[in-house]
Amino acid sequence: MAEYKDQDFLNRLGIDYLSLKSFWPKGGPQWDDLGRIKQAKGNDVILVEAKSNLAELKSGGTKARSSSSLSLINKSLQELKDYLGVASESNWANVYYQYCNRLAHLYYLRNHKVKAYLVFVYFIGDHSVKGPKTKEEWA
Repeated sequence: MAEYKDQDFLNRLGIDYLSLKSFWPKGGPQWDDLGRIKQAKGNDVILVEAKSNLAELKSGGTKARSSSSLSLINKSLQELKDYLGVASESNWANVYYQYCNRLAHLYYLRNHKVKAYLVFVYFIGDHSVKGPKTKEEWA
């Protein structure tokens, strides 16, 4: 299955008029799937993030190393925290970074008037990664 990231995911969704350059550095989220829903007044977009392993939720933070990339990520995460009313001192570039950067991209699209939805899919019974066997294990 192909995963899309950076400008490729915007192109794939038909919203290539947007640019992530001032919002997120290259090497951003890799989406597990993307979709469009035709509506009378344009398309809605669906972003899909799938997990089959509890350890994947705690990503260990951003892999970005350059000061300009880290600055852009922190600026964008802070913008989202401000929008949501989350305390500034909450470090979203650390343990739950993957989750937070997906929320940030949803915010970016919504802020640019794109009707976007984010779907998190959590699998059970994936023996290849010794993932959760029941839905309760995800709780």
